[in-house]
Amino acid sequence: MSTPPLPFSRRRALACLLALACAQQAHAQEWNWTYLTGPDWEIGLTDAGYSDYLLDRTPTFGGREYLSGEWGAALGYQVGGAAKSPTWLEPVFSFPDWPTNSDFGVVQPMTPGANNSDGLPTASSILANADLRVTQRIELVDTRTGTPMGLSPASAGSGAALMSNRYVMLQTYTIENISGQTVSDLRLFQLLHGLNSVSGVYDNRAYAGALSDYRYDVTLQGSDPYSGGGQYDYIGMHARVAPSAFEIGYFGVAGIDDHVSAKPGTGVHLSIENDSLSNLDSFAPPEQFWVAGGARWDLGTLNPGESRGMDVALTILTGWQVTPDDSGEASGSVNGGSDYPGGVDYTIWGLDDPGLLFVEYEAEDWDSLQELIAVGEIGP
Repeated sequence: MSTPPLPFSRRRALACLLALACAQQAHAQEWNWTYLTGPDWEIGLTDAGYSDYLLDRTPTFGGREYLSGEWGAALGYQVGGAAKSPTWLEPVFSFPDWPTNSDFGVVQPMTPGANNSDGLPTASSILANADLRVTQRIELVDTRTGTPMGLSPASAGSGAALMSNRYVMLQTYTIENISGQTVSDLRLFQLLHGLNSVSGVYDNRAYAGALSDYRYDVTLQGSDPYSGGGQYDYIGMHARVAPSAFEIGYFGVAGIDDHVSAKPGTGVHLSIENDSLSNLDSFAPPEQFWVAGGARWDLGTLNPGESRGMDVALTILTGWQVTPDDSGEASGSVNGGSDYPGGVDYTIWGLDDPGLLFVEYEAEDWDSLQELIAVGEIGP
């Protein structure tokens, strides 16, 4: 199957990235993009484990993006009595394009590895600065049923969750002290910004489901205005360890910041750089645009030669907006409609309010069917 054509915004972003790479020749030979492709979606990652490219590959979607924003990490610490401010692993963020404060270099580029037990791709890379060596391992995994994406602010009285797309990306950071001195107050930060995200929450509840130990969630959501089919997207960041700080907030402000070629002047990325995450667990700005989430994990002290690891997960989910008419009836098509495998034409009666419809389709072989039966996703 051929890859769908890239949307204009994606072509524009790639053009900007290529131009910036040419202007910064010192990094051009070091930082490359590696693509991990699963049955439903693919992601492009730099040597730093950074991404602004997560492309939907399900039938009829035509190459829609979930990111074109930011998935990236930073590290802060103290060494030799001096404080090191949070420093991004990635040297150049993309769309909007801006150089970061990174001082990390490539020891091993992002390199595809053998497929995992799910038959899905893996990759790894190694970065280092004068003090730390960062090894990353990334893999796509098949949860069969999806994993919970928390939808309620941690401060709310009760919780709710949706199950993600069945394919999830796991990213493991292993951080080693190579400074020859004690590294203290080590902190890992992770940033997530979805292209069409207009609101988000931080949810720390335990929900039942696959990978349920990844219970500390940042979930962003918003409607894709370019889809033509009323898609409503969720993108989530998950961890097994409770963050010491978090924030749901801006990634720039529409009408003020340039989302193409300049660093946004307001947002969660600045809270990470300043180590000032606000613990705001819900955010839905009136501009209805450019929302991000971030979290910090305190990893303690590393003696010379000592290492510590941390895992995060990245998930997506798409629903279709259903809006009833005056008679309470709604109709439409999803996944291209009934002319396509996995497509559905629907009519729903008796509706009082708008809602979302979720449709999932996978072509399974016999062994996969048996696994789905075993976990109770379908009956015999």
